[in-house]
Amino acid sequence: MTHANRVPRLCTCLWAFALCVSFSVRGQSSLPPGPLELGLHQAFRLALEANKDLLVSRHALAAAEARVEAAEGEFDTIGFAESSYGMTDEPTVADPVGSADSDLGLLEAGVRKRFVTGTEVDVTGTSQYTEERSGTSALPERVRSDVSATVRQDLLRGFGSGTNRAPIVLARNNWLVSEQTLRDTAISTLFSVEQAYWDLHFAKADLQVRKTQLERAEALVSRAQSQVRVGEAAPIEVTRAQSSAAQQEVSLLFAQRTIHRVTHRLLRLLGILAPEAAFPLIETTDSPSLTPADVSLGKALATAIASRPDLAQAQLRIDSAGVREGVARNASLPEVQLYGSLHATGLDDRAGGSWDAATDGDTGAWEAGVVLEFPFRNRSARGTLRARQAETRQAEAAHAGLVETALRDVADGVADLQIARDRIGASGKARRLAATLLEAEEKSFSLGRSDSLDVLNAQAALAAAERDEIRGLVDHAIAYANLFRVQGNFLQAKGIAWDSGLGGE
Repeated sequence: MTHANRVPRLCTCLWAFALCVSFSVRGQSSLPPGPLELGLHQAFRLALEANKDLLVSRHALAAAEARVEAAEGEFDTIGFAESSYGMTDEPTVADPVGSADSDLGLLEAGVRKRFVTGTEVDVTGTSQYTEERSGTSALPERVRSDVSATVRQDLLRGFGSGTNRAPIVLARNNWLVSEQTLRDTAISTLFSVEQAYWDLHFAKADLQVRKTQLERAEALVSRAQSQVRVGEAAPIEVTRAQSSAAQQEVSLLFAQRTIHRVTHRLLRLLGILAPEAAFPLIETTDSPSLTPADVSLGKALATAIASRPDLAQAQLRIDSAGVREGVARNASLPEVQLYGSLHATGLDDRAGGSWDAATDGDTGAWEAGVVLEFPFRNRSARGTLRARQAETRQAEAAHAGLVETALRDVADGVADLQIARDRIGASGKARRLAATLLEAEEKSFSLGRSDSLDVLNAQAALAAAERDEIRGLVDHAIAYANLFRVQGNFLQAKGIAWDSGLGGE
């Protein structure tokens, strides 16, 4: 058995010992045992289902959504009620050695609500039961019922829906920021998946190139040995060929290690690493291909401005900073509040009678007034306002900086794609020339016009050219995916449906 046959078998044993994957619970992908034929879009689907970074971002989005509901709860109607019963026993002035006791009962209920205009309404109904007794007499039972309604309205500080809805707007903006964070995480993750997928494709192709190079070196060893036996070549030719074959055997080990590591990187991105199960060898079923013609830089820039998650987040932060600035400006105003209340009372020896008397409106009271409050120097409010104004300008500057970054990223992405496209043609030409050169050197060696070193150099040049051609196709596919990433439309370009963090093909 040659080293070329022993190396793959050894590496297979190492893989079976070191690698493993299995998933049966939520957040983990389930894969069949044995070799896994994996297409790129299947890899995307597995990552969307089980990648842990995406799972963390989804939980953050759910928490942000819950905080929106919590902020909206500020304007919920509040119902309240209270019931109590008690008794007192106290000495009397007329009879110091005697005492008087009273039974006291209270029942109160009402509703309270705050509106987005700054209006507060409180409606309360109360029934109070009293029965007094002394050593010599007892007063009749009395039930006092009250109905009251109070309205308060802020006119300056705390007035208007903009100020009062600010916590809701901020919570919703934070929710949208979390949504964009999740989309950004999905784009970054899936781009990394594609990058690892093509790297694995290249690593496997590189292994095949090295195997072919080893076969060529071993064939040269046989030819050199034959020529030495018939006296047509010196023994050093055999030694050179054997040395090259040994080097290729070592390179096979490194190529296997590269496949091992890239596979692990891909599996981690897919969320399917579990040490207690058998490891499936991954066979990439897709191959890189050329993209359509030239990409317009202007169109790519426009797409980036409209689609990049970081720009959307920056704009939301500007909006939130503006909302906080508005709240701070409102807080710097004097507090002027109008209030008014109506109060109706009824008294009877029965609860029903007291309520009838209260609702008749024959007895009661009303009150209206104005509350004014103004700090003389108002330094706290003015300092907060200046800080909020600075934060708004900071958010705008950050957005402008991100726009510049987006422009540079897209320009670099378009340039990288064009260079990768040109490289494919150049590497294909180099590979064809290297193949022609090797053929010529082998003929020259057979005729005794060159030595094995010339053939070995030609073999190495052809193997390098073959790898460069494959690497060029892979780099082109990665550069095209990277352009979608920096444009922010990776999900749409790859045909991945996206709805509030739930992705799929």
